[in-house]
Amino acid sequence: MVFPAEPTVWIIAGHYGTGKTEFSVNFARELIRAGRRVALADLDIVNPYFRSREQRAWLESIGVTVVASNLQNDIDLPALSPQIEGIMRDKGRDVILDVGGDDMGIRVLGRFARALCTRRVEMLFVLNINRPLTATAAEAAAYLQEIAQAAGRPFTGIINNTHLCEMTTQADIAEGEAAAEELSALTGLPIVFHTVWARADAEEDMAAGQAVRLERHLKKPWE
Repeated sequence: MVFPAEPTVWIIAGHYGTGKTEFSVNFARELIRAGRRVALADLDIVNPYFRSREQRAWLESIGVTVVASNLQNDIDLPALSPQIEGIMRDKGRDVILDVGGDDMGIRVLGRFARALCTRRVEMLFVLNINRPLTATAAEAAAYLQEIAQAAGRPFTGIINNTHLCEMTTQADIAEGEAAAEELSALTGLPIVFHTVWARADAEEDMAAGQAVRLERHLKKPWE
């Protein structure tokens, strides 16, 4: 994979259940493989499941620094670690910010506005058309605008993350790519990454963007 020469803050945002966290964990692995210094900050204060902090041991074993918010009894009152701002100010490190799935979750970014102003930032929208409120490109575009407004910053690209985990077929991949291209046309944003499950041999079918191969690291709530 090809990444920007300058270490970047990667803000990974999108609707609940679109696979932001699974992407973030696998993307951290890809950056490490490219020889980058990487930190992953779990800022998802909304969803009690699928948190990237739950993979701290594995991520740290491959060289990723993991920083997480410390949730109090009320999930709406996160105690965000001061270490998060510190890693954002480290211009020699790529930082992945895994943020919550609604406008409340994305507003956490406001706490780090000064640090973000000092860095190259990519804010990427995760699209998965298998989720109810982003099942069409038009719905996804409306939600994208809502999140961008809450964040106070524009999105810079799209991640096509439409899949059915290990059950993903070539037809699913083609449908997701078509939706991502339509969303790109509606918003003017480029498709930056496509995701491909490890069992699906489909990189050659991707017309635009780079493929991030996914392996499942997060347990489902019932497992």
